[in-house]
Amino acid sequence: MRNKAINAEGLQVYALAGTHTAVLSFDFTNKPQGLLGFAIERKDMRTGFRKWLTGQKCFQSIIPDPVPGQQYPTHLHPIQSFMWKDFTLTPGESYLFKITPVSGTASQLQYGNPVEIIVKAEKEWNGSQGVYFNRGVSGSQSYSDNFPSGKISEMDEATKERALKWLSRGLFEGLKEFIESAKPGEFIYGAFYEFKEERTLRLLKDAKKRGVNVQLVVDGKQYGEENEEMVRH
Repeated sequence: MRNKAINAEGLQVYALAGTHTAVLSFDFTNKPQGLLGFAIERKDMRTGFRKWLTGQKCFQSIIPDPVPGQQYPTHLHPIQSFMWKDFTLTPGESYLFKITPVSGTASQLQYGNPVEIIVKAEKEWNGSQGVYFNRGVSGSQSYSDNFPSGKISEMDEATKERALKWLSRGLFEGLKEFIESAKPGEFIYGAFYEFKEERTLRLLKDAKKRGVNVQLVVDGKQYGEENEEMVRH
């Protein structure tokens, strides 16, 4: 989903949304004076719930010793970027984003005229096609905020299950439902880059055992040997 909005002062906002993420970019038709950044408020169009989006950067003059990982509301500590990503959308839901330019000083912020723009997150399943995006571990602040460091395989079972579900974000669940829905005589075609997720392997093996024709294409370069080994077994 794409959208665009502009106000009388020339603040332009462009929005691009997937299933869970909205990318917002900002621009001005005229060069702004004394711009510090932007404050972003989000409203859930179904529930009416409003909240200021947060970031990890703050004014040092206001918070001289920030706590690592602490989140600060953007109307008090505006984002200092012309692009922002919100990774917390719910598939199929609509949101109203209000982007306000902020100027002045850290102790005396001044708010300009905002731009409001509606964003609708895409559905993961539209009745005939499904698109799912899992989360990543590497470089994910949100993951490190929720789970201990170290390999997932070394976690206790309860934490491991919770971590895998968080990382999956519906991808494995959607894949499982799709594979299990295949009937004897039907075909499943799959393309894999890194083919080693054991739960998925078991699902495909079970499908083949019940008479589903399973045909796969796997990467033969970077993970070639590992992928071939998994396919053979």
